[in-house]
Amino acid sequence: MVTEAELEATTRDVGRRLAGGLRPWPWRLRWWDERLMAWVMGHESLRLQAFRFVDVLPMLEHPAAVADHLGEYLDEVAKPPWPIGGVRSLLRHGPGPLQRLMARQARWAASWMARRFIAGAEHDQVMAAVTRLRKKGLAFSLDLLGEVVLGAEEADAYLQRYQDLAEELATGMAAWDEEPLLDSDSHGPMPRLSLSVKLSSLSGRFRPIDPEGTTVDVLSRLRPLLRSAREAGAQVYVDMENYAVKDLVLHIVRTVLMEDEFRNWGDVGVALQAYLSEADDDLDGLLEWVQKRGTPIWIRLVKGAYWDFETITARARGWPIPVYQQKWQ
Repeated sequence: MVTEAELEATTRDVGRRLAGGLRPWPWRLRWWDERLMAWVMGHESLRLQAFRFVDVLPMLEHPAAVADHLGEYLDEVAKPPWPIGGVRSLLRHGPGPLQRLMARQARWAASWMARRFIAGAEHDQVMAAVTRLRKKGLAFSLDLLGEVVLGAEEADAYLQRYQDLAEELATGMAAWDEEPLLDSDSHGPMPRLSLSVKLSSLSGRFRPIDPEGTTVDVLSRLRPLLRSAREAGAQVYVDMENYAVKDLVLHIVRTVLMEDEFRNWGDVGVALQAYLSEADDDLDGLLEWVQKRGTPIWIRLVKGAYWDFETITARARGWPIPVYQQKWQ
């Protein structure tokens, strides 16, 4: 019998070997990307202003506007690292050609970083990106950006985009050569196409205060999406969102997957965020529920992407902080 200490040692060994195989080298652009990202992420004030700038950048059409906004956001960086002061000075007082050059560089840098996370704007671009991943022996899951919807028309359009994506990509992926490591597991064949969806994108009134009304509205679009994915032979993951809607997301997932139409379908899953102190209890609850369902589902364990938001919101409102405050936890 394997002891806990032996299991821990084996886990750490596997982690080291995986990390060693993924580590880029200094002569690769990704090496510099990661160091630049780590530098920005390591400075809280700079990180906030960088995200604010990137958020508004698509709306800025002229280099002067880009330079002005970049300068304004950098002016708000508290205790700026040494390069930032020089950049701010050039943006305020530098000659026009230099400001335009810096504006173009800022837009290029934002676009370059986005390409690490965005497969493409068109289906052929997405297909090319995932084909490259597959050649590297990597699996993937795709979601559509711009998921915030304000009304039924936007939610319907979002559903239609997912249905089109499932149909077009699944057809192209069917022509891929067989890759046993990616295309099957101990239970048999696995879908080549995996889609991730945020339930808030399927309703213009996604409100925890009205769980039943929200559930009805979401299911009116989630059911057709699941049907389309199943018909295309695709897998669907329900993404987790901020803490306020966690229980609502899990309620909707359990509701639809207990319906007769979907109860026997196993190519579906949900994400759980490991930084939530309730994650263990949520996992236990899903294990108990899936035994009643009779068909397993997939669980994607992720770190979680809303740590700053959850911490700041809870502190501002005097609520218990729902996320672990130390990363090792």
